[in-house]
Amino acid sequence: MKRYLITGASRGIGRAIAMRLVAPDVMLLLHGRDTVALAETCRTVEKSGGKTTKLIHDLANFRGIDNLVAEVGHKPIDLLVNNAGIAVVKPFAEITHPTFRAADAAGLEHRQYFVHRSKDRLSKLERVLREQVCPGRIIHCHS
Repeated sequence: MKRYLITGASRGIGRAIAMRLVAPDVMLLLHGRDTVALAETCRTVEKSGGKTTKLIHDLANFRGIDNLVAEVGHKPIDLLVNNAGIAVVKPFAEITHPTFRAADAAGLEHRQYFVHRSKDRLSKLERVLREQVCPGRIIHCHS
């Protein structure tokens, strides 16, 4: 069984990606920090025939990333959709350039840290990426 990990799967892009990746031979490891929204995503995916595992962690801090990596376990991950982000919840016109830059930099730093901490689980993936040009195995979403 393939294992696909989608961070930020509670809603929006992450939920839509999860729905598109439903397949009989795939276990979707769905991450989010909103327990209600993530449960709804899992129910929707399962109604479509998908298999899910809920992973509830706050990736806005490094401890949350470490806990997610530990819960994912040591089995290889066949696909990582690194979609979780750090949001600035304000009206768009009120977001200053320094605030936007800080959130953007933090999101990038956390995504890079997650991939680094997951590298032993992504070993098959890394080998494929090293041996051939193979885009789409690690997908970073950012909006």
